Amino acid sequence: MIGAIANPTKKVTIDFPMSQVKDCVLTIPKVFTKYRIQSQNPMFNQYTFEASEFLSLGVFIDINLTEVGPNKTEISIEVRRKLGAFDNWVEVQNANEHIQNIITAISKVLTNPNGQVQEVKQKSLLPEIIGFVIGIIILLSLL
Repeated sequence: MIGAIANPTKKVTIDFPMSQVKDCVLTIPKVFTKYRIQSQNPMFNQYTFEASEFLSLGVFIDINLTEVGPNKTEISIEVRRKLGAFDNWVEVQNANEHIQNIITAISKVLTNPNGQVQEVKQKSLLPEIIGFVIGIIILLSLL
């Protein structure tokens, strides 16, 4: 594929034990409802989430956990397209937003002392829908 961009990735090391981070990863859908667990392998500490996107099939988000010390865990996040590859900057920007959402969800759960998780309000899709409708109208007017 010409113009394909590498899958966006991020590695973060945090000062929490792996067992606590594992529990937090499983609560991501409670913080951001747009993410669903697609598969998990607790033996190898691998988790895959899926999310839908406007005008695409969506993305898979792979999360791998590695213990790097007695109370340190490395979180590796990779975002990949469900079909095809990233090939323009807007898609990469959306993928980076998914990475930020995952990190935010994990940090909210880890730093919440009473264990209550509140859903983060999702960004409105209204501007995207309006832009899409205007694009369709312009395209149809050119035909």
